[in-house]
Amino acid sequence: MILPNGQNAPAGWLEQAVWSVEDVADPKPQVDVRDGMFAVLTQPPGTGAVEVVVAGARDGRRRWSKTLEVGEIVTDGPFILNRDGKLIVFVATPKRLLGWELRTGVSFADHAFTTEDASVGFGLLGAWIGTGGRRFYGLTKKGLAPFDIPDKASCFGTIGDRMLVVDSGAQAWKLESGKPEPEPVKLQGPKDATPGGVVAVTDEVLILAWNTWRNVALRAYDLKTLKPRWTTPSEPRWEAYLGTARIAPDQTWATVGNRRVDLTSGKASVIAAKWTPVAISDGFAWGNDGSYILACDRSGELVSGKPTHRSNETVIVVAGYGDQAFATSAAYGTPTLYSLNRAV
Repeated sequence: MILPNGQNAPAGWLEQAVWSVEDVADPKPQVDVRDGMFAVLTQPPGTGAVEVVVAGARDGRRRWSKTLEVGEIVTDGPFILNRDGKLIVFVATPKRLLGWELRTGVSFADHAFTTEDASVGFGLLGAWIGTGGRRFYGLTKKGLAPFDIPDKASCFGTIGDRMLVVDSGAQAWKLESGKPEPEPVKLQGPKDATPGGVVAVTDEVLILAWNTWRNVALRAYDLKTLKPRWTTPSEPRWEAYLGTARIAPDQTWATVGNRRVDLTSGKASVIAAKWTPVAISDGFAWGNDGSYILACDRSGELVSGKPTHRSNETVIVVAGYGDQAFATSAAYGTPTLYSLNRAV
């Protein structure tokens, strides 16, 4: 199938789609890819119900789907997260946190919220429920457990039966449900640097930004020991680093601002002078330079020459798998998700 008229593939990818998924529930959907499968939301016309669909990343063939209650909306997700060795597909609605095993579709979680102001957070360490105060609920090996987090701290998921929280002063806690708050661990920063906030958390490391005079460095801390594992060089003009991290599904590399970061060593390099992160896969990342959609490979090198179609004429890249780019277009009504192969 060819992309709709007026919608073009990003430079370096073919216009011919390998497969497509119709009736995607959002023009720019959350699409998560792990272990050769992807999860996306659809809403078939006339049903009034959202479906959670899991399909094969190579062939687009549906493996299973779950239909939510009519009128029930998804406020976040789907996210595919590792919980005790199992990959789980999570979504949040205004009233529930739901999860299913990626491979089988068997129910893993169905937790109703007990307060009107409850909210759900997701990270690579799992999902948690906030209640508008200091009380949070985190998914542990024993199920959903309550935690009272320190004032002005933020939750970043659970490690086993403990909840990881960090405050703006680079203090970290591993809280145990129902036990007194332990003394915080003061995360060691580079010399003469001040903490700039959490940039990302993976299954293995917590990554913080540290500010020196006009410069920024990232430092990763081992989740088991909270000791430094690596530090990027301190560099000027690390463009818009906070809130822009895109972590590859295999968690070996990421894009942060306009830089590519090796998550095993901390080696960092500039991708392009202007680069707003758009999406990432294990093999490629996509960014917007303000006019065009650019792509780089996992080494951080740009993979194609100057694009010919501006970003508003290009399908929206949302994820990828191998050499494939997953992109959406709503040119003729309901959004459709396409898989595009590399052109070279």
